Amino acid sequence: MILCGMRKTASNAPEDHLQMKEFFQHDMALVESEKIGKDTRIWAFAHILPGATIGSNCNICDHVFIENDVIIGNRVTVSAGR
Repeated sequence: MILCGMRKTASNAPEDHLQMKEFFQHDMALVESEKIGKDTRIWAFAHILPGATIGSNCNICDHVFIENDVIIGNRVTVSAGR
């Protein structure tokens, strides 16, 4: 598990080959969206499709699947059913 992640980009410039993320992404989460708010936490086995928008300070729990065209506001917790 990483605590602040770095995302590799396709840039060829040596000084900017890594880009800081403002949200936490567990190593086992798949995040395809670029629209994730600051201080949001995305946990293991969550999958977020590219068209989704997630606000800031959210908690996306384990095993959650978020489809395209979904908009989640700020300070929201989304968990798999219990």
